[in-house]
Amino acid sequence: MDPYKMQPEDPMCPICKRNQGTSVEVVPGRDAFEYSCELYGQYRISRLTILNVKHGDPTLLKHLSAYTRQKWVLDETVVTVPESWEEVAVISRDTTMHQRAEKLLKVIARRSNQPGDEVPIYPDLDYPLVDVRDGSGLSYFLAYWRDSGASN
Repeated sequence: MDPYKMQPEDPMCPICKRNQGTSVEVVPGRDAFEYSCELYGQYRISRLTILNVKHGDPTLLKHLSAYTRQKWVLDETVVTVPESWEEVAVISRDTTMHQRAEKLLKVIARRSNQPGDEVPIYPDLDYPLVDVRDGSGLSYFLAYWRDSGASN
């Protein structure tokens, strides 16, 4: 994907490379796009940053999803992915186990109105919210809280 040939009609997320659940618009007055991605949330990214992502460390991409998705879902903020995107990805990668478990509780609290409400959690889609690499990591934390008696 050449970011200089990209058109807003091309909805493929430049980070996760998925078209499903993705839309894109040009950011007026900037050399950037605003994406809405099912996995990464809503975020802005410049053409230069798209090139940086394309040639960066691929093992950090899933951690970049934690940064963009958490900002969108938990902070209700459309974040601009920085040119030095690997720095924010490393922060997610280095989150402690304790912090990850607490993040899951924050997601549950954000999605519920009352204690005891049934809260939908989709491991294969929601894993970035807890700073884990994939759905199995989120399933681990769901089991942890269930086994501790904090959720059902």
